[in-house]
Amino acid sequence: MSPEALRVPPHSIEAEQSVIGALLLDNRVFDKLGELRADEFYNAGHQRIFEAMHTAWVAGQTFDAVTVSEALKAADKLDYVGGLAYIGALQNAVPSSANAARYATIVRERAKLRGLAAVGAEVSELGFKTDIGADEAIAEAQARIAELAERGTTTGFLPFADALATAADRSTDPTRRALQGLMPNADLERIMGGCEPGSLIIVAARPSVGKSVFGQQATTVAGRRGYASAFFSGEMPAEQLAMRALAAYSNVPLSEIREGKASTKSGLISDAMCKLAALPIKVDDTGGLHINQVVARARALHRRHKLGLIVVDYLTLIRGDGDKTTDRVGDVAQRLKVLAKELDCVVIALSQMSRECEKRPDKRGQLSDLRDSGEIEQAADVVIFLYREELYQPDTPNKGVIEMIVRKNRHGGLGTAYGVAAFDVSRIDDQPRGFKPFAPPPAPSTARARFQEGNNF
Repeated sequence: MSPEALRVPPHSIEAEQSVIGALLLDNRVFDKLGELRADEFYNAGHQRIFEAMHTAWVAGQTFDAVTVSEALKAADKLDYVGGLAYIGALQNAVPSSANAARYATIVRERAKLRGLAAVGAEVSELGFKTDIGADEAIAEAQARIAELAERGTTTGFLPFADALATAADRSTDPTRRALQGLMPNADLERIMGGCEPGSLIIVAARPSVGKSVFGQQATTVAGRRGYASAFFSGEMPAEQLAMRALAAYSNVPLSEIREGKASTKSGLISDAMCKLAALPIKVDDTGGLHINQVVARARALHRRHKLGLIVVDYLTLIRGDGDKTTDRVGDVAQRLKVLAKELDCVVIALSQMSRECEKRPDKRGQLSDLRDSGEIEQAADVVIFLYREELYQPDTPNKGVIEMIVRKNRHGGLGTAYGVAAFDVSRIDDQPRGFKPFAPPPAPSTARARFQEGNNF
């Protein structure tokens, strides 16, 4: 038999006995144990005893060796744990409950080590799987290790006084304000009041309205202001993104760059390339990424370059977990929100709108139009809809106008910002200050319409 097979998983029977004994001496010790769970005990009998005590505590009942024994007897588990004599011995073996929190820490630490060994075995098995890609297997391994690392690290509670002190410090420190300059439009920036770190921003529109232009411009604007950014492009390769960025920066039409007809403007393109190359932007154009892979890659990049912005183009192209499409999309949205909070950065996720808006006279997006899942709206801190009237009314006097409509904003105002859809150079420009779009003539009132009909007779 190999030495590995003879290894005993890490545990401390004495610490487990001491935790149980301390609880039997003083039930209030439960308040000092954080989120210690029954399955973190190595001894199966100790797990059952702890469960019985925890059940009583949650129900608001006091307990001692006798009442715990009776509960276990009713569940036909008393002999399994060693009987009343063993439970009584645990209570008598601990002179004081003062060190209960330290005992609980030892129990939890040993449980983590056992978990690490188990995860190591699972990771080893992932290495032999050929039905999934190597990147996905690595992302799955990282996700399991991260979950283990986060388990039991905090009770989740923060003294409100600490939060108040942080808020008061921020009120007088301009360097800790919301991130400024991430939006590709000055009016939109004013409406939103900047972007709060930890926010998930959903930018939604029908196809060809300008989502990708918006997302890409956000990364370059953020880069110019010194924020490192990551762009996950599930829709187009990095080279196409680069061509769009060159067009936007050099003011050379995208069509000329694509068709190789910009030789006379090579100086402008070279200048733009040098400036763009210096920006702290990373692009991942891997298709069909799972949300675990997105999270793992973002974390790894964040460790090397503290990220201020992550852009995902687009949300429904990222694979999530769940049996239904709505569940999978909801899973991706929720995980992106958690990622934004974890990395303390802004995440912009581009999203398709459902076709329902096409059936309305006013085709501007509503929150109910977010495609495939209501959980997108729930997870989002900010929801922005893009709209271009000329796509529905070719003769509109508002040609070239793109509307950025803020429908939800947990941290600021709502409203509509107007930009110039300069899509020949893959850019959204600012409108002149005070710009107002042409409004359609008002429809005749019902009464006037009836009067006109009467005159026709």
